[in-house]
Amino acid sequence: MALLFAILFQPFRNATQRWVDRLFYREAYDYRQTLLTFSQRMSSVLDLDELAVNMLYPVTRALYAKRAFLLLPEAESDDFITRFVQPSMKGLDATMRLRRDNPIAAWLAREGKVLDREHIDILPEFKSLWKAEIQELNTLELEVFCPIMRKGNLVGILALSRKQSDAPYSSEDIDLLTTITSEAAIVIENAMMLDNLREQQRRVEQLLAQTVQAQEEERKRISVELHDSVAQWLVGVSYQLQTCRALLSKTGNNSEAQSELAEIEATLDKSVKEMRRVMAGLHPPALDELGLTHALRQALEGLKPHGIAYHLETIGGPDRFPASTEVAIYRVVQEALTNVRKHSEASVVILRIQFERESVSVEVSDNGKGFNLSKTMKSAVSVGHMGLLGMSERVTMLGGTMRIETRPGAGTSINLTIPVAPPTIESSLEADEHKM
Repeated sequence: MALLFAILFQPFRNATQRWVDRLFYREAYDYRQTLLTFSQRMSSVLDLDELAVNMLYPVTRALYAKRAFLLLPEAESDDFITRFVQPSMKGLDATMRLRRDNPIAAWLAREGKVLDREHIDILPEFKSLWKAEIQELNTLELEVFCPIMRKGNLVGILALSRKQSDAPYSSEDIDLLTTITSEAAIVIENAMMLDNLREQQRRVEQLLAQTVQAQEEERKRISVELHDSVAQWLVGVSYQLQTCRALLSKTGNNSEAQSELAEIEATLDKSVKEMRRVMAGLHPPALDELGLTHALRQALEGLKPHGIAYHLETIGGPDRFPASTEVAIYRVVQEALTNVRKHSEASVVILRIQFERESVSVEVSDNGKGFNLSKTMKSAVSVGHMGLLGMSERVTMLGGTMRIETRPGAGTSINLTIPVAPPTIESSLEADEHKM
């Protein structure tokens, strides 16, 4: 009976203790709870946004600060800029920038301790602050600057506005801030490293996308120039040869000349066809004019002269997608068909395209001899043959996935899925400009 009473009484006892703590030791209780909660949450944080929420909100709540500002180094300039504010300042610009050589940032980096507004107003070294900087401190009502130090380096600044009561910050307040920033330092350093890596990855992906776009534009330019120059000249020469044959036929027995002309005409005919094939490969007009499905059907037609049959199956659509998506799919399929023609020894290729509301899926499969995927990928990197890797990179840049299934003697299947969104007005206008 006593054991049952103890079990039932324990939750009531804990709740009563918390109430007594709040009633008689409210400030100490709030500090202790803030530190406990902060330590627990920081143990699993790797994201700057999550860190800011878990850091700034408890501080403003425990210290009754009007606002808390977290300043972190900017990657490009290394200046400290406001990355997060709690609570947000609607209608006001809360962005503050402190250069590394700014007197406040320099003092925090050198001294490694909290700096309050009173010292900023009276110490001689802060007299070099610009009038605009002083005005900014007044506008944001900044009262305390707490350095966030890691291995002797200043990695961030936690700044607080005045208290809601306008009372000064106590020594206990400063101790709490110092403890929190000490615990947050390593988390901020790790989160910033991850954030910088993400930013670098985003820039690399953006650069790759721009490179691919520039490549496609160059392909299109070369295709147009070939069409308007060399292709037209070859067609003109073909017409001239036909005229010569007609004239020779009127002058008697010129069988040898007729035969030579016929061979020249046949060579020119093949040259014109090859030129048109190359131009279509550089930038297929059907992709712009008739859409992805029609352009892929034309690409499949290129297998016929090599004795390879094909089957095209479409599900849903076909809708028009952003140009980058259509070009990426076309290039991947084009590369896959080139590999089939050159290496697979296949007799049949099946191309399946499934159009869905938010994605498009493509499968290219053949009944060829297959290959050792791991060995082929390793050798491709070593010798610089980047076909398969380039296909994967194109798909990845658009947030898609690609999977290759193959083994020697069992054919090859390439599956890719790319998320899509309807073309924006801006992209449509841009596409129209390219056509003009």
